[in-house]
This record gives sequence, structure tokens and C-alpha cells, in this order.
Amino acid sequence: MRPLETLVVLGIVFHLLSGWVPGWRFTPWRRLLPVVLTVIAAGHLLVEGVRLMMAPAYLYVVIALMLWVRGRSSAGSPAAPTPWWRTLLRAVATLVVLALVTAPPILLPVMKLPAPHGPYAVGRAWLAFTDSTRHETFAADTSTFRALPVEVWYPAPAGTTGPLAPYSIPAEANIAGRLPMAYLDQFRYVKTHSIIEAPLATDPSRFRVLVFSHGYTGFAAQNTVQMEELASQGYVVFSITHPYEASAAPFPDGPTVLLKQAMLDTLGKINFDKSSVKKMEDLIAKIGGAKTGEERRTLFRAFLELSPLQLRSTSVASWSADTRFVVDQLERLNGAGAGANRFAGHLDFEKLGIFGMSYGGATAIEFCRQDRRCKLGMNIDGGAYGGIVDDSLSIPFMIMASEAAAPIHGPELDRFQGPAYMVKLAGTTHIGLTDMSLYAPLLFRWMGLTGSLSGARREEIMTAYTLAFFDTYVKGHRSALLDGPSNEYPEVEYRSPRH
Repeated sequence: MRPLETLVVLGIVFHLLSGWVPGWRFTPWRRLLPVVLTVIAAGHLLVEGVRLMMAPAYLYVVIALMLWVRGRSSAGSPAAPTPWWRTLLRAVATLVVLALVTAPPILLPVMKLPAPHGPYAVGRAWLAFTDSTRHETFAADTSTFRALPVEVWYPAPAGTTGPLAPYSIPAEANIAGRLPMAYLDQFRYVKTHSIIEAPLATDPSRFRVLVFSHGYTGFAAQNTVQMEELASQGYVVFSITHPYEASAAPFPDGPTVLLKQAMLDTLGKINFDKSSVKKMEDLIAKIGGAKTGEERRTLFRAFLELSPLQLRSTSVASWSADTRFVVDQLERLNGAGAGANRFAGHLDFEKLGIFGMSYGGATAIEFCRQDRRCKLGMNIDGGAYGGIVDDSLSIPFMIMASEAAAPIHGPELDRFQGPAYMVKLAGTTHIGLTDMSLYAPLLFRWMGLTGSLSGARREEIMTAYTLAFFDTYVKGHRSALLDGPSNEYPEVEYRSPRH
């Protein structure tokens, strides 16, 4: 919870419980508690802003103040002993009110992002590019061209200050389209560590480039923790939003394009079709137990056949084309005659890294398979849609896997001919490999949505291995995390068939 929220809730808890302490219920100082609570609540509303999860607390403060004004909050000691059943009712009511006041803000807090550790401050900006060679097949007017918003995190000079960028608009944070808007509204209060339109650092003169793609129904900032850390360590990270298949695609000077409902419906049919889910689970188990690469490939092809054509073929080709186009535009942005932009002449594509989460991870593999500008790649728990199972890659590649989905990565790992790594995070689900680990850490962990591992620990591990991989193969700073299992991170199962 935020600081003043915490004071409001603690004040209410104290007001409720102090009434059960003999001799405290009718003391003058307790009679003034509603006034104190009102002052703190007013400060909270002015400084931190209203939040739906605090509604029971707001109601309590209003009622307590009304009773105080009417002189009923302490009417003096009772003339006769209170009957046992009234005491019981009062106890039950106290417990119910305590639960209503404390549970929502604790279980659904305003997300807090860990601070990056690098020597640079972090800047953030938006770009937008339109590909005049491709029409937008998802738009109502299919004669329009494919337009792509790109969110950028980059190194800013140490000590830079300025207004912090918002984490996301509410519609973006609604990964998979299943979170209630009443909850999502509070994402406007999430504070990042990224400064809006900060100047680009000038030392060194050029920075290494990484390009990211989100998961299907995800959004550009869904892995902000890793983005901010990478930028603070001297990388420029361009995160592509793939419109109509992202939760939301906000254009910097235009409308916000929302997820195409038909795609969400298609995914929903798969997720709720018990027969299909069971077949997929059985195939994943068989892939994990397969003895040869050819057997894994055969089983994986059967797994792909259970996915809609849009996912196993059409979209991965489209997203790969998006990535290719954005890299083209970034090279132009960096080149001579690009005009006045902060990145001109400061981007280093020599060790271009492509990475993504879930479907974005599949996109990274597909792009790297087709485009030699990709020098290394990383797949965060994405199924290997595309052509990799019938091809190979000789560049360094890392797979970061959730516990349940780990076997599905075997067929792609077989096809990597260069330095290859797979790290599996125990106690982690697929969606747990996004910032959702921090959305509602206690509640989502209890529900099993993000896994049994704590969100903070999971983010620490993800960031450590992401940085280790890119620092090793982009900057040439070899990390011991790539040499084998780590005592520092025993939750990680390490596998490297070749490195």
C-alpha cells in the first residue's frame, strides 16, 4: 500500500481494536480518532488519489466522523453490563469490518517496481512507424497501412531528473483481457523509474540495441522491470507493440488500438476446451519424456496442430515482419541525414539482440532465423511457432522457461547450433514471467496465477539472467551464471547442451 493509505488503514484498525481494550473505549483521546482519521484520509486523497480498493476504508471514516459529529462515537460508559449475544455480534461485526477495510488494499495494492541498479538514469519515449508496403488486415478499413507504436527505454545521464513516465494506461495492463477495469484503473498510480523524454546519455557515444516483442494479448511495457534494468546498464531497448493482438496499442499522437475481440475469443475457446487442453498437456509431457530430437519434433508438430492457424503461422510471420520493418526504421533513424532525433548516430547494431516473451519469444526466434542482422536472441517461455523445428540457428540463444512449460522448449533447443542455454524457474507459471508477478503479489501467488515463488524473487532472477546473457554476448562481459547452476539462485534449473 501507499504510505498515507497505510496510515488510514492502520488508524481504522487501531480505532476498531482499541474499543475492545478495557477502559479505552470511552476515553477522550479515542473520541478524537475519527477527526484524526478524517485528516489523514483527506491528505491521502489529495496527495495519492482515490482508489477503489480503499472504498470500505473511506466509508468507515465517513461513518465514524458522522457519529462523532452527532456525539454518538462515545456516549459514555454503558449503565448496565452488555448481554453476551450483543458482545458476540459486536465481535463478528468488528472482524467483518476489519476484513473489508484491510483485505482489498493489501491483496490488490498499487504495484511497486524495483529500482534499477545500473549507473545510468533511465529515459523513456514513444516512437511510431508506418509500413507503407503492408496493409492492416485487422482494421475495419483494410486499405490502411500497418502502423506500429514502439516504446523505448534508454540510458540517460546519471542524476537526470524530471517527470516519471506512467507504467501503462489501464487497457494495456489488462493482459489476456480478463482483469476488471475497476481494478485496472489504479495502474495510473504506478510509479516507474523512467523519466519522460530524458536526454540520451553521451558517454559512450553509441549504445547497444535490443528489440523486444510482448506476448499475445500482452503490451509493450509488460516486462518493465527488465527494460528499466537494461537501460540503466547502457542498452537501448525498443519494445514493439503489435496492434490488434496486443491488449492495447497506444499511439503517441493518435488513438489507442484495442485488442481484436475475435482473437481473444479464439484463445478463450482453446483455454476453456478441456479436451484440447488435455491433449496439449499430454503432448507436453510426451515431449518432455522423448528420447530423441526427431521424436520431440514429431510430437511438437502435433502440438502445433492444436493451435489456431492464426497463431501457428499467420501472426508469427506478421510479427516477424513487424520486427524486420522496425529494425529497418531504427537503422534509418540512426543514419546520416536522419534529422534531429536523440538517437541519430548513437545506436550500435553490431550485436543486435532480439528477445520477447511468450509469442514475442516465438517472434524473436523466427526473426533471427530469417534475418542475419540478429546476432543473439532470447525467448521468454514462448512456444516455437514458425519454422525453427525444420531449420537451425547458430547464434547465441537463451530460453527462460516456466516450470510447467519447460518441456515444450526441447524441440527448439535441439535446433540451436550456437551457444545455447535454458533456465527454468521453479514455482513459476507462464504469466509469472511478466510484471504480473507484482500486480497483486500475495493474491496472485495464493491463486496460483503466477506461481509459488514470490514475485520479487522471480523478478530478481529474471533480471539477473537476462542481464547475464546480454552482457556476455553483447558487451563481452562473461557472467558466471552462464557457466552452470548457481548457488545464488537455487530456484533455477540450468541446462546448456552447448556453450
